Amino acid sequence: MIADALYCKLYLDANLGKRRLIEVVAQIIQGDMALSELKSDVFDLYVKENESAVEGSGDFIQFRFYIEVDVSQQFKRTQQAYKQELADLIQTMLNLGFKVVPACSFEDELPRS
Repeated sequence: MIADALYCKLYLDANLGKRRLIEVVAQIIQGDMALSELKSDVFDLYVKENESAVEGSGDFIQFRFYIEVDVSQQFKRTQQAYKQELADLIQTMLNLGFKVVPACSFEDELPRS
């Protein structure tokens, strides 16, 4: 299934609370938010606090947050276009000073901290 092939988990560390992080990401993707869930024409995102987080750890697995990223059912363009949209999202977060490390089958095609 295409959606499974495009699933990605973004490990993220930012000096923000969860609520503010959700607001910032919603602005970036120009999407709607409900609790920890964000939706746009491209993405379905789920922002979660990482229970394994260790403050100051250099290991991305222990970053403060992670975001589960799925392709929106409304997205009708190519897989490559989706990957570019995700790369743009990650790059914007990096430009804002967030630490971001993607974990997915195509992570080598994406920017990272």
